[in-house]
Amino acid sequence: MIDELTCVSEGDVFISYVKDSQEKTIPFSAIKPLWNYADASEGEYSEAFVDDDEKTIWGLFIIASMQGGIIIGWDTEQDKVIHISEAAYAEDFDIYDGYVYSVCYVSNFRTKPRYEVFRTKVGTMDPNCKLEKVEDVIFEVDESQTERAVPAQISVDSNGVRVEICKYMEELLKAVDNSES
Repeated sequence: MIDELTCVSEGDVFISYVKDSQEKTIPFSAIKPLWNYADASEGEYSEAFVDDDEKTIWGLFIIASMQGGIIIGWDTEQDKVIHISEAAYAEDFDIYDGYVYSVCYVSNFRTKPRYEVFRTKVGTMDPNCKLEKVEDVIFEVDESQTERAVPAQISVDSNGVRVEICKYMEELLKAVDNSES
């Protein structure tokens, strides 16, 4: 059983965790052969969670002002990467029914800012993989929160794909739309 989980992003440690009373880590050195930017000094944002199977840790690591990043799956029984996929612009992610879903805030000097959702199959081993865009997404606004650390949060279940954005982001996106009309 995994008791503690912490995104560390220092030295060679991406994530630390305690499994069966034993302290363990997910080292950047295990990710580096698959993705050259796997280095604590490159990181700007990270998050992680334990899958329902209690043996897989999923992590998000973002670099370069969100222009690059990865989602990894780590098998805690074999101590190895079992999934690595593209995560540029990702703010949050979820796993459901054999797919990794990510909500991305796409924004740069050539495109209008917007949220998009993508997915790829669990088990993908390509940090530059082509992601499938998810079209049928329910967007909701959390009226109670003007700002939060992760402006968009995704959840996927048998009822579909839902993205909840904070009030501040809704207002920002509306302002951009209005400025272009």
